[in-house]
Amino acid sequence: MESADVVEPFRAVLSHLTQGGSLVPLSSASMPGSWEEARDGRAWNALRPVMFATDISASVRGSAVSCLGGTKVSVSVLGPLPQLASNIALSSAMGGSSMTGGSGAAAPSRQDLGLEVTVSLALEAAGGREHVAGLLDRARRVVNESVDESIRADQRSQRLPQALLECLRSLVDQSAYAGSASVLAVAAVVLAQDGEDSVLVCAINALALALARARVHCRGVAGAAAGAIVTFPNAGGNPNAGGNPNAGGNPHGGCNPVVCLDLGARERQALDQAGARITSLVLATVQNTQDVLYFSMQGNAWKEPHNQKLLRLTSSAAQAMAEQIKACIAGTAE
Repeated sequence: MESADVVEPFRAVLSHLTQGGSLVPLSSASMPGSWEEARDGRAWNALRPVMFATDISASVRGSAVSCLGGTKVSVSVLGPLPQLASNIALSSAMGGSSMTGGSGAAAPSRQDLGLEVTVSLALEAAGGREHVAGLLDRARRVVNESVDESIRADQRSQRLPQALLECLRSLVDQSAYAGSASVLAVAAVVLAQDGEDSVLVCAINALALALARARVHCRGVAGAAAGAIVTFPNAGGNPNAGGNPNAGGNPHGGCNPVVCLDLGARERQALDQAGARITSLVLATVQNTQDVLYFSMQGNAWKEPHNQKLLRLTSSAAQAMAEQIKACIAGTAE
């Protein structure tokens, strides 16, 4: 389920959330050993190691790298630039060794600041040249496959640029550039990926840093985080469920769902092998506000009883990430 269907009810729930209420911790009774190993002893409400770096490119005004576990994404901000110059500068910043992952753009007018987003996937993140060649070969054969599969592949390729474009539209104070007929161009490169959701999180966090270093007028400092609801089958479930298919209020059966932060690729693989059902959430907010920049929930979302716990946990993590980004901005200010 994508943002258009759930962002309004999310805002309503978020505005009424209290500080009370318990979250479901991870325990050996509620998760398989393979997941414990993949999580490397990390607590249910803990993120993988986070790292930020700014001014990574001398050719642009603002640039940053964000790392979360094994995921690494760089973002460069060019502009605001005159409309004709933006495409040349953007192409130069992307380099020739990347594979284009998709783009989204808001067409500029004489009164509005145009926004452009381009995403590339580094060969290392894609699994090397052989894997990239396989992807390209598959793209040539997709016309012979089902239409539904090609649509799903296109949606995956567009998810990151669309997320960055949504954040730009909400975060940048475009009124400060009224009448400029300029374009703000953003180039994102996925250098390494360890989980699809963490790529979105790193890209949004790097975008917030790069915008600040480029001195773009923004409405605040943004932060992003990802969380998940994991529901295990009855066989590996809660020993207290007593065989009740509705134990813990879960309409899909199994044990009480587990709410946690930041699933990596190894964790998802272990959960898939255990037959778990996953509802994932990626959320970006503005520091110290309830303004939602980006919201994406995938899986059997919104009707499960643990969604409020997931929303509370993920929004708290996004706010904490925004605090770290703000501290990084302050530490690099000239």
